[in-house]
Amino acid sequence: MASLNAMSLMQQSVCSGKVGDRKNEIAYMAAYLPAETVKIRKLQAKFKLAQMYQQDGMDVIAAASTNETPEAVEAQDKVGTMHD
Repeated sequence: MASLNAMSLMQQSVCSGKVGDRKNEIAYMAAYLPAETVKIRKLQAKFKLAQMYQQDGMDVIAAASTNETPEAVEAQDKVGTMHD
């Protein structure tokens, strides 16, 4: 069974994601990885973290390929991916 510390870090990541706090969502997930002792959960967390980084990269590419103002891009970042 995962330690309470690991479980709390995972829950912090999930909660941060639900309120749109991407920076803390990623930070808590990264902190969770070394704390998790169950191999399958650790692998699942690595995959989730990779997906988060991938989405951030896609958001950067999408923002760079628009004529949006920096303010509009920042507002969209709070919501999620860019839409043309």
